[in-house]
Amino acid sequence: MKFSEMTYTRPDINALLARCKQLAAKAADAQDGDALIQVYYEQSRAFADYTTASQLANIHYTCDTRDAYWKAEQDFFDANGPAVTNASVEISRAFLANPHVDVLTAKFGTTCVAGMKMKKVCRFPLPQRVKKLQMQQKMYMIRMKKQHGSHNQRMQILCLHLTLRILISTTDL
Repeated sequence: MKFSEMTYTRPDINALLARCKQLAAKAADAQDGDALIQVYYEQSRAFADYTTASQLANIHYTCDTRDAYWKAEQDFFDANGPAVTNASVEISRAFLANPHVDVLTAKFGTTCVAGMKMKKVCRFPLPQRVKKLQMQQKMYMIRMKKQHGSHNQRMQILCLHLTLRILISTTDL
């Protein structure tokens, strides 16, 4: 299929987040390895449409940052991405808490569970002030990308500065 033939549909975030809660519960309650593997497949399917839509919106927006429609779609994903990521982390935590988690390594290889562990370690509940700074960073990056292009060295330095500001603000957690 050609890129131009791919259809875009904005995902229903509330439905996806509700499905994620169901999947986290199923992963936690899976009674054996086969059940856990099935939940893993289910979570992959649940995120497939969201991920595809997110990538399509990003590509279209990157190709023409003046297009109001794709800007709105990119803004939609920028606003909802953290909630979807947090939901994904909760599913990973449920998988990791299940006593049959080693079956996932046997079935899918060592990177499957290792990736879940990294999500669990790298994500923690963030204070509201950090979330606000993250949103400021995203909006700033979008504005700079629109003005200067994504490969501009000044933009990269300024985004790094803002990222460091976020990290410094989290040190007193």
